[in-house]
Amino acid sequence: MSMPSHKPRVFILNPDHVMVVKDLASKPDNPYAEDLRVLQVAADTILAADKVYTVTWSGHLPPSGDIHDYFSISPYWWPDPDKPDGLPYIRKDGVTNPERDKISDRRPCEKMITDVCTLSRAYYFLGEEKYAAYATRLLRAWFLDEDTKMNPNINYGQIRRGHNLGHKSGLIETRRFCLLVDAIGLLESSLSWTPDDQKALNAWMNDFLDWLIFHPLGCEERDSSNNHGTAYDMQVIALCLYTGRRELAKLVLEHHTKNRVCTQIEPDGSQPEELRRTKGWHYCVENIKYFFCIAQMATHLGLTIYDEPKEGNGGLKGAIQWLLPHTTWENNWPYMQITAWQPERFLGTLHVAFAVYKCDKMKETLERMGWQTPDLETFINIPD
Repeated sequence: MSMPSHKPRVFILNPDHVMVVKDLASKPDNPYAEDLRVLQVAADTILAADKVYTVTWSGHLPPSGDIHDYFSISPYWWPDPDKPDGLPYIRKDGVTNPERDKISDRRPCEKMITDVCTLSRAYYFLGEEKYAAYATRLLRAWFLDEDTKMNPNINYGQIRRGHNLGHKSGLIETRRFCLLVDAIGLLESSLSWTPDDQKALNAWMNDFLDWLIFHPLGCEERDSSNNHGTAYDMQVIALCLYTGRRELAKLVLEHHTKNRVCTQIEPDGSQPEELRRTKGWHYCVENIKYFFCIAQMATHLGLTIYDEPKEGNGGLKGAIQWLLPHTTWENNWPYMQITAWQPERFLGTLHVAFAVYKCDKMKETLERMGWQTPDLETFINIPD
């Protein structure tokens, strides 16, 4: 058993809290013992399933004819019933077309990220090299192996049949690459993840970062005025930190993210761009989660957006406070939410917000919802 002892190179997770949990892992009074047991079961389940997800896994060719290009279908676009061939597709906001996951690389990508994150944490906290070995296998298959690797672009993400080859919104499907950055940071002390792997993935991430910054689809997504723009900043900043492009990360934070805080959040804390959608609660919560991920990464650059409200703007604190009364249906959410009400999507971010702002109303909401004590996932995300 090789137990890592270094402080991990992570940017969204709190490295000091990660070290605390690692130190507690072998102690009988570990408050996170049950969380770690669940983590081990999940990691062992991944090993037993023995599945490797790749961009070539679906077998469906994108319009380029290159199976290494990421390819997905836009979720809210459907065949036009008034057209014999259904083309061009029409939009039904918030209503997911089941075709989306039948011929898409989205689900394999999500599975790869989830499994790598689970395995990297199991390795770091439990010290079992087998978890790092399998995480390495998954990362190599998706990013590095010649036969299966993804090309560093999203030219064909969220295709809308009959309209175009790809759409800017497809970039949101790689937003969780920011989680991989931290997962790799947990793997760096393992025997399985080698310096050659690190060098090769760094090159891939650099190429993908250049595509995000310079390709027209990336530029269009950067200019989005809702959660898509925030998610764009989140993954760009994460990849900048991973690849060492810190000045670029600072530029994005100063010239884009801070402006988003001031333009996307109203003085009362509401988020109009998200509230006009058919899943208003979902998108408000997701957008704030992205902002808080960015805020945690910003601390590694000596910057902050936690306290960025300007005159006439509610800032991140205001956005959290605006959501507090709406954590239950009983408060008569006056906007659309056509999918299931999921207050738990908000509570992890609320824990982080309370750690930052020490607000009594945030604490009261957490207690009312029965979430007084952060779980492992929340604890290692809370900033100092």
